[in-house]
Amino acid sequence: MASLSEILLASPQREALIAGGAELLEKAIAERGGLTGMAYRTGYAMIKAAKPGAARRASVELMPGFAEALNPLFEQHLQQGGSAETFSRTLLGNADTTITRLITVADQRVEGSSDLVRKTYARFRGNAEAEVARILPGLATLIDRVIARPEQV
Repeated sequence: MASLSEILLASPQREALIAGGAELLEKAIAERGGLTGMAYRTGYAMIKAAKPGAARRASVELMPGFAEALNPLFEQHLQQGGSAETFSRTLLGNADTTITRLITVADQRVEGSSDLVRKTYARFRGNAEAEVARILPGLATLIDRVIARPEQV
């Protein structure tokens, strides 16, 4: 079977993954409540003002790394008899590992970003584990949907 990267980054899956990832990011920021949510929306608004299309650009830049980082879990899932379309079970069942792998990709990606992005990211990095945990179910569902039916994402 193909690797997770090969599956997710092939056409039309790639476009569905990128669009879904951008939508997931926008929704997570918009729905975050309280003072933390206000801070996130403010920081994100600054990034969007400086770089329109920030959510899509982040998705384009991060999704290939995410797919590669999650590939060992995908291989484990398949070896244990899971189907590609049910990979979310392994992602959610190994949430700590999944979160660590995703944050590592984001940390590495931010290193090469603009000062504004690096400074904004640094302000919120301390909450990264909790925030990724909040969106992990949506990301896992997105990956399953992209694998199964990319045209319907």
